[in-house]
Amino acid sequence: EGTWASAPGRSTRCSSAQSMRPVAHASLPAAQSSAGGSSVHDPSKILRCTSYCCALALDLIHLYRVLDGVHGLPCQMHKDGLNAVLHCRESNGRDGDAHSFFFSYGCVVTWGLSELSEAERLQLLVTAGCAKEPIAEHEVDDFGYTHVAGGKAGLAKDVISLETLDVREKLAVSFALAQSVKLGVFER
Repeated sequence: EGTWASAPGRSTRCSSAQSMRPVAHASLPAAQSSAGGSSVHDPSKILRCTSYCCALALDLIHLYRVLDGVHGLPCQMHKDGLNAVLHCRESNGRDGDAHSFFFSYGCVVTWGLSELSEAERLQLLVTAGCAKEPIAEHEVDDFGYTHVAGGKAGLAKDVISLETLDVREKLAVSFALAQSVKLGVFER
């Protein structure tokens, strides 16, 4: 079980009509482990992780039909009590898989997608009618992420370190990131 160091992500607000701000991964500083030692990440192995709050709510059933049925993107619905999340997986050509997590409360968290692919997903939510009461100014947190085999999971200097390639680890972190951007909207 990993520990999470306290370091806030870069939070920005972005109009849904304008381009998303890119993450300059090559300039991200080396992450520090929670034990205080240095854990230098190879900048070429740091991928994008971005969380958005883009609507009051998302119609996940309709979105599943659009992404899986129309676009052929393999997706799976997960429900746990009141929480519902749609998980879609695709190849990103780098670490094998990119992941998108769509939350019923209007948030999206992407792992390993390009900035263009992220913008396409957000636009699709509106054009397909999946976003209920879209937010004009999205709340956005962007991070880099990497896998540290045998290391500790953590967050330091805007780089998320994952212990495994297991999608459940990304899902757990995605819940936290989605709730963070949702709270950001409420704090406005």
